[in-house]
Amino acid sequence: MLRLLLPKRWQRYRQIHYRADYDALTKAYSREGGMSKLRFLAHAAKGIDMTFSICFVDVNGLKEVNDNLGHDCGDEMISYRSKYG
Repeated sequence: MLRLLLPKRWQRYRQIHYRADYDALTKAYSREGGMSKLRFLAHAAKGIDMTFSICFVDVNGLKEVNDNLGHDCGDEMISYRSKYG
């Protein structure tokens, strides 16, 4: 019985952490997941000769789309921009 229970708990654990680290709509890092990864990379870069870049994306006009066309359209806009830039 214990042998069957542990894989289910591990799978649930992984699902919870995935939902915490990634945005459900875009599948990109969530704010907290991205910041956690950034802290990890910054710490790792201190000990070696390593550089990395950060890119933040702002979707212009999102508020107007949400206000005038609805949040479903805003979500579609975010999803499109996260895939195609």
